[in-house]
Amino acid sequence: MEHWKPKGILAILKESKETFLERERDRDNDVPYKLSSNALTQVRLGSVDDTLKQRIKEQVKTLINRYKRNREPTGCAWNDLDELLETDGFSSLIEGLDEKAGFYIMPYLLHWQQPRFCDRSQRFQSKYSKEFKRFFREYVDKLTKMYNEIDKEISFFELNYYKYIEIFKKAAECLENEPVSVAKVLHIINPKAFIPWDNQIAEVFGVEKNAHGYACFSCHIKNWILNNIYVMKLESEDYSVLRILDMAFYLYANGKIDRNSPLGEGIFSIIREIRLV
Repeated sequence: MEHWKPKGILAILKESKETFLERERDRDNDVPYKLSSNALTQVRLGSVDDTLKQRIKEQVKTLINRYKRNREPTGCAWNDLDELLETDGFSSLIEGLDEKAGFYIMPYLLHWQQPRFCDRSQRFQSKYSKEFKRFFREYVDKLTKMYNEIDKEISFFELNYYKYIEIFKKAAECLENEPVSVAKVLHIINPKAFIPWDNQIAEVFGVEKNAHGYACFSCHIKNWILNNIYVMKLESEDYSVLRILDMAFYLYANGKIDRNSPLGEGIFSIIREIRLV
């Protein structure tokens, strides 16, 4: 393909990143990712500074409020959740959680997995705030367990199909086998080794939404990067090349851009190349 040279691939990925971030910036959608990412970097260094802790707490409260507001029409006892949005109630909800790594993953996970998180907790019909508090704190413990068990230093160059399956299955045990959540949490824990995905991305790549599908998806991407190693120059402190690829896949798979536009066709060309590796 004469027109598809390294310069073209870099240009498409750069434009995808710019398009994604501009779109998300308008909705403040990238804030939870950055907060969680920055906090986990500080967790690895030993402690999270008080200013970032406070921003994380404010973001979690904002997301819980949005979560409540979005689900009220379903008829569940969401009004009872007001107790946890009051100062004393929220302090009780998060008491001691800022000592756990899982708490700093919650902004990212609550934001992107809000519908799934809501659906799993809809079974609480009475004294909702008490049940939600238990559910929320247990979830933080699960995320903390997952964080502690995942290698934060391993590179995707060191991973193979079987290692991906092993890690994915271990992580899935912590999150009750939710493949989208598992991949997103793996990514936020180690963004240079694990790429996030969603149901639509899995469908575009024609893989099953399980450990084997994720391993196949990841290995194809790894092999493509090895064949096009120059894309690593896009890596930055804020975004790994895997995150930038995810931005492109998300735009295309979720119909956020015109698939027949130059950008849409460019992203599809990358997807097609990756599937053929």
